[in-house]
Amino acid sequence: MKPFRPFYLAFGLVVFAMVAVATDREAASSLTEFLESKFPRMLAYIQEVKTGDPEEYDERLEDAQDLWQHYQALDHLKPELGDILLQVRKMEFDARAIAKEVHAATDADMRKKQTDKLRGVLEKQFDLYLSMNKGHIKALEEELKDLKEHLSDEEKNREKNIQEDLNYFLGRDN
Repeated sequence: MKPFRPFYLAFGLVVFAMVAVATDREAASSLTEFLESKFPRMLAYIQEVKTGDPEEYDERLEDAQDLWQHYQALDHLKPELGDILLQVRKMEFDARAIAKEVHAATDADMRKKQTDKLRGVLEKQFDLYLSMNKGHIKALEEELKDLKEHLSDEEKNREKNIQEDLNYFLGRDN
């Protein structure tokens, strides 16, 4: 047995760090591509706060990563759910912009008009959010149904499956 060599450990750590950095770059590139194609307003906002407030930048970047992961999970399950998620999040940006207009309004009529507009956006956003969650539950129920059917088939064909595995491991033709 060769003696432990600290060099090998240090070399391994350097290689690990290089792989981690490369992986982070790939993930950042993929996130940027996602935001460019699906949510350019969020990307622009992240780039805007990057120079001004590092803490806000980190929070928005983490928010974008969460959105991307959530989108991927929903899109994998049922593509229209990912699209609804993006609509919900885009409406959040709309709501923030309208809220700024409400705060900036100087007369009561304009404030009321913008408040009503904000309420309409929030109602639509909430309805989309509910439909997304209902669709998510329905898709999960369908997936669960398929898994139960598969398990039932496996149980019915237990002996046949075991015999096929046995033949495979012993190098026999089925």
